[in-house]
Amino acid sequence: PGTVEGRSLVCLLDGDAEDWRTYYHGEHAPIYAPENGTQFLVDESTKYIWNTVTGAELLFDLETDPTETVDRSDDPAYADQLAVMRGALVDRLADREEEEFVRNGDLYAAKRPVAEA
Repeated sequence: PGTVEGRSLVCLLDGDAEDWRTYYHGEHAPIYAPENGTQFLVDESTKYIWNTVTGAELLFDLETDPTETVDRSDDPAYADQLAVMRGALVDRLADREEEEFVRNGDLYAAKRPVAEA
């Protein structure tokens, strides 16, 4: 209905997902400890997590590591995928009004921008 934000999932049940989002986006506020806030993106093969306070990043290859035990964020073989996921999160967060997560086209954490990490 027009009174709620969202979209019907019936097309996914019918197998017609052509016009569906590329990533699932989620977030976790820093409520349990001051430095545990995160934003994340997940697609069929990759999970990217960015800490909004420290700027730390995690990247998991869900095809080879479905239990997310090996962080690939520093692996040169995954540098392109890391850049793609980071850019997609920048696009997702650029217009957020309640928090300043993006500065000059880069993710910006409370302590330092990711590009300086």
